[in-house]
Amino acid sequence: MSGQRTEEYRSQYHFSPNSGWIGDPDGLVHYAGKHQLFWWGHAISPDMVHWTELPYPILGDPGSYQVTTGSAVLDKSNVSGFGTNSFINFHTLDNSGDQRIGLSTSTGNANNFTDFNLYAHNPILSPPSTPSLCPDRSMRSRSR
Repeated sequence: MSGQRTEEYRSQYHFSPNSGWIGDPDGLVHYAGKHQLFWWGHAISPDMVHWTELPYPILGDPGSYQVTTGSAVLDKSNVSGFGTNSFINFHTLDNSGDQRIGLSTSTGNANNFTDFNLYAHNPILSPPSTPSLCPDRSMRSRSR
């Protein structure tokens, strides 16, 4: 984000993307002197005031779903097996209401966490065959 925005209601202090909207931020991680902000996009900042919006980070999307809300974490100790200091994004994969959980990873250096590759074994979580908010109806009726 460079310079002041001219739109009447656009924030001048907090980050907002060049186009569209953020929805809910998926992760804010500080690493190697930079703040990394993830949503359905990606931006970096040295001070959380001056932001640079980066290109859409997720590569390999077959176009069969939309990547939506999620969470981003930094794996400093390679607990995941994707590499030391790798970023891992967990996100919802939405195909016309059929939602599943997937992940993408980046093992770039501190200056280039711009390429996140979709995990080859996505989805990592799928809904049950008959989803229900309260599968045991007897439990729900007893709580009233």
